[in-house]
Amino acid sequence: MTLDLFAPADLGASAAANHANAVENGWTERAVDDLRRFARTATRPFTIEQARAHCLGIPQGCDARAWGVVTRIAMRRGYIVFAGDYCPAVSSHGSPKPTYQRGEA
Repeated sequence: MTLDLFAPADLGASAAANHANAVENGWTERAVDDLRRFARTATRPFTIEQARAHCLGIPQGCDARAWGVVTRIAMRRGYIVFAGDYCPAVSSHGSPKPTYQRGEA
């Protein structure tokens, strides 16, 4: 039996993204596009929290976990890549979060 430690987080992010899309149709794709544009102009590695400050806001009443899906889509498409480091995030009480940089796409 394989234990997937990220499964609960993936489920939470998917549920949050589905809710954001229900509130604001197409939100996820617009957020992915905003993240792609932000990454193109970023001059140093960034956390998703830092990128969110410059990107499309989350629809009223929705959860920031929706950005988990946005991040995975952007990585899969090559818009962003893991920069190899971690940085504390205010939204997570200083917990280290991965940093990203512009991808090749």
